[in-house]
Amino acid sequence: MRQIQFAVVALVVLLIGSSQTLAKPKPSIEYQLATINAGGYVKDDDISVARFRSLLGQLSSKYVNSRQEIGDMSVRAMQVLQEKGVRVKLMTLMEGLNRVIIGVVKNQKYEEYCALYITMRDQGYDHSETIESMQALVEALR
Repeated sequence: MRQIQFAVVALVVLLIGSSQTLAKPKPSIEYQLATINAGGYVKDDDISVARFRSLLGQLSSKYVNSRQEIGDMSVRAMQVLQEKGVRVKLMTLMEGLNRVIIGVVKNQKYEEYCALYITMRDQGYDHSETIESMQALVEALR
């Protein structure tokens, strides 16, 4: 009987140990964004990971959306633009949208700003013109 109990305990320990070594933690949102921005592998301590962490924090304080939603929408906006033949780095897109709202403007939805950015870029505006126009629009609505 003791041999069976010992075997069961040993099996449980083995299973727990192997599941812990096999299960890798999911990469952070900022790491995933840095990888997409780079078009491949980046080190965990790459400066772009820290920049995306900062951007997500800033953007989530300006918009009603969560960090995950902002990351997902940013990636989708970049993909839509690529499909339309417009190339923009993920970090450039997010830094631009971070500059659009200065100060506090309540109840802003990140997806609306992404949609406007996509529309303007698709109509031929470059990144700087788009961001400046969006800033002017926000100021006019205050």
